Amino acid sequence: MVPDHTLERLLLDDVTPEERARILAALEAEEGGMERLEALRASDAAILDRYPPRVIGASLRRRLEDGPRRTPWLVAGIALAVVTLVAVPVLLAPTEPTHTYVGVKGDPRLDVVREEPDGNRRLGPDDTLAPGDVVQLGYAAMGARHGVILSLDGRGVVTLHLPAPGEGTELDPDGAIALPTAYRLDDAPGFERFVLLTSDAPVDVESTLAAARALAARPDAATAPVPVSLHQTSLLLRKAP
Repeated sequence: MVPDHTLERLLLDDVTPEERARILAALEAEEGGMERLEALRASDAAILDRYPPRVIGASLRRRLEDGPRRTPWLVAGIALAVVTLVAVPVLLAPTEPTHTYVGVKGDPRLDVVREEPDGNRRLGPDDTLAPGDVVQLGYAAMGARHGVILSLDGRGVVTLHLPAPGEGTELDPDGAIALPTAYRLDDAPGFERFVLLTSDAPVDVESTLAAARALAARPDAATAPVPVSLHQTSLLLRKAP
């Protein structure tokens, strides 16, 4: 079976013409392969439909016009710093899902969407972030019942994105889900790594954060799995100087 991450690269046009031909041939030979590709394409459309650039831009401008409201660097045990994603949180207007997932189940999916001048773009492994970028996270549970989303950066800071303080770890099963807050990036060096950790049982958030912080202090923090027994979906994005 063609791996999910290969389908992601295909849809992001992150393949050579020769690779594209091989992947499509493999999908045609795989039972339900083309249906999996179309389901993933529909999920991509759902994510982008939920992040209209005018909403993100307007929300960011409103926050800036209201004056500085910096999120404290340490809140409820969540490590936040100037080098990570929390310099200017942007609260988005609620939107209703435009699509639901249909098709063959795959691995739980993590989405990172960046506001760009000509629209929003879902990012892939070879993309690069820069200070000032506005990004928003989302997920598709693909059958997983519970989950946590966190990020690690090049200075060893771990940030919890899901669940919100005081909430449980239950995931919404209905297709592509956008988190309600977007972030403007600061100048974390090296990389930003986003991780979705999922389980059929409730996730212990504090122990998961502790494990992530232990990983963040290691030299292989950009690539090694978080040392917990949970399914992990990770996206590593390099950071421009």
